[in-house]
Amino acid sequence: MAYGIQSNRKNSIDLSNFDTQNVTDMGSMFSNCPKLTNIDLSSFNTKNTTIMSKMFFNCSSLTNIDLYSFSVQNRTDIRSMFNNCDKLNIVKINNNSLNIIEELSDTINIIDQFGNKISKNNYINNINQNNSLNNINNFNNIMNNNFNNNIMNNNFNNNMMNNNFNNNMMNYNFNNMMNYNLNNMNNNNIN
Repeated sequence: MAYGIQSNRKNSIDLSNFDTQNVTDMGSMFSNCPKLTNIDLSSFNTKNTTIMSKMFFNCSSLTNIDLYSFSVQNRTDIRSMFNNCDKLNIVKINNNSLNIIEELSDTINIIDQFGNKISKNNYINNINQNNSLNNINNFNNIMNNNFNNNIMNNNFNNNMMNNNFNNNMMNYNFNNMMNYNLNNMNNNNIN
């Protein structure tokens, strides 16, 4: 659907009858609509959409946008989604679209589905902290696995050494017993 709707004349577009359930590419869908000030996307189903890059590119008059119905997962390409949206002031998103925050400028008010303002910096800091915790947990898991593997290897090596030692002792005892028996037989034969 790239470059699907471009308008230099309209300040709003009625999309209430759009069926977007099976749309996978919404890239540049509303790009270069500099007069567009208002857009209702409440009917949009984006669960199958994987490309939203430059979706609102150069919508320089767009002031607020409601993306509550959007589901933007991590696999979705949202690069430059709001580039050159200089007047964009309010973006409303839900919990399934939080990664959109990274594409927004710091001056835009981000509102969640409960009407709470979301701070971009707090959101990014939380992501970084979660990534750091995940990295630490992954490192700890690797270290624990290595430690457990080393213990298993040490136990295996110790068991092998003990078995070898026991086998050598058995061989030594058997050889000594054979030598003793041979010596006794020789001594008995001499007498």
